[in-house]
Amino acid sequence: MAISSKSRRYPSPFPRALVTLFFAFLLFARAASRVLPEDSTGDQTWNQTTVNQAGNNQTGNQTRINQIGSDQTGNQTAASSRRRLLQSNNWSQPSSGPVDVNRAYKVLAKYVTVDIAGILLRMAFHDAGTYDKSSGTGGANGSLKYELSRALNEPISSHWSVIESIKGGLPNVSYADVIFLAGFYAIHITGGPLVTSVRTGRVDASVADPDNRLPLSSWNADQLTSHFGDAYGFGCQELVALSGAHSIGTSKVTPPLGPMDDTSRVFDVRYYQKLVNGGGSFPSDKALSQSSDTSPYVRTYAGDQDAWWAEFVDALKKIGDLGATYES
Repeated sequence: MAISSKSRRYPSPFPRALVTLFFAFLLFARAASRVLPEDSTGDQTWNQTTVNQAGNNQTGNQTRINQIGSDQTGNQTAASSRRRLLQSNNWSQPSSGPVDVNRAYKVLAKYVTVDIAGILLRMAFHDAGTYDKSSGTGGANGSLKYELSRALNEPISSHWSVIESIKGGLPNVSYADVIFLAGFYAIHITGGPLVTSVRTGRVDASVADPDNRLPLSSWNADQLTSHFGDAYGFGCQELVALSGAHSIGTSKVTPPLGPMDDTSRVFDVRYYQKLVNGGGSFPSDKALSQSSDTSPYVRTYAGDQDAWWAEFVDALKKIGDLGATYES
């Protein structure tokens, strides 16, 4: 039977509009939850971009990490590092000092690439590594700019122009701070943690530090541990953690040795795995896995990237304080 048009009952458009608005709200909320929260500067585009430049994500890094056994000392080291990392979350805490670290990293992003990350990280060590505990001289004071002609600095001297470019973008920041900010940014751009809790305000030196104070790549474990202890006040754990800087970059000594490991563009633990398997670019690298004082830490870091990252960040901050004079 035909139904007249007058007898048809159409639902009111008001409830239908409410349903439409409700589902639209759900879709908006779901999309918004996937957006990275803005940092204090309101811009994280540079952050994600630099992580992508590493050419490898964390899943890839973790896949390469084999669970290599370690002794009780190594296990305790890993557990302690992980506890401290979880409790303090010290990577992303606000920085202390006059420099806006997030803003500085945006300037660094204009000049720093993965290809030179290893060089910049070594600059940080070469600047601070001139410290001598007994005399209280040398250290993280920007004196590297006066020391580029020295034999051990020759491989990094050709890239000093990058530091000058960064300094141009941060004219009120000291060379000493620029060098260490570049070192921390280097580990981030190669897939490592973003460390913003960096102390700044270092005052630059006006002359070079004394020569012949950096450790040599030909040294054995006893020479390394003695130097790190006597000159820096560091123990074996800090020595091994900082040696992981060789995870990134290419050896430019004469003759060149090539990439430091087979993932030289990624800040990962492949360096330590190479040492465990008897490899190493320099005698000083190989010595770390052969000494009973340092090998437990090598084995721990080879199987625990979180532990190494935590200890490396702590040690890099600590060496960045050696000999530094800070603005009052």
